[in-house]
Amino acid sequence: MKRSLRRLSLTLLASTMMLALFLRVTALAGSATPPQTPSNTPPTADFTIDPPQGVAGTIFFFDPSPSSDNEDSLAWLSVRWDYDGDGVWDTTWLNPGNGPSWHTYNAPGTYQVKLEVKDTGGLTDMKVKTLQVGDPGSNTPPTARCAVTPPLVPPERRSPSAQPTAAMPKTPRRP
Repeated sequence: MKRSLRRLSLTLLASTMMLALFLRVTALAGSATPPQTPSNTPPTADFTIDPPQGVAGTIFFFDPSPSSDNEDSLAWLSVRWDYDGDGVWDTTWLNPGNGPSWHTYNAPGTYQVKLEVKDTGGLTDMKVKTLQVGDPGSNTPPTARCAVTPPLVPPERRSPSAQPTAAMPKTPRRP
């Protein structure tokens, strides 16, 4: 009987200690502040246009590398472009680490170029810049012409029709 009583006392003591420990841990856990997960902030969209203005037919380069995000590097962001401001995205989501995108405008006008930047948390930001595309008018590419004077073919090898009409000065020979 003494053994049973002793065993019962030990079991009761262990159970009481376990209950006290459980209640203490539960109380501490309930009053403790849960760990804070870092909050995601939206990226900041920005870009450059090179050249900053031009005429129809000019190749414009659009560089999103001035964009940034507090949590993600530029390589982890995604960008897309609406080159003419019509509300339709002209590209799919691109990696800005691939360098600038380019576009050519076939008609003169004022264009609202829109960039949207998305971070890995799905938050976005947009930037719009105005681009002036002028009329090239009658400006046409130059025609290159060249002539060699004196002709490269020595006089004795020229055909009779290619002989100069005036006497060519003789070049002094070197000793």
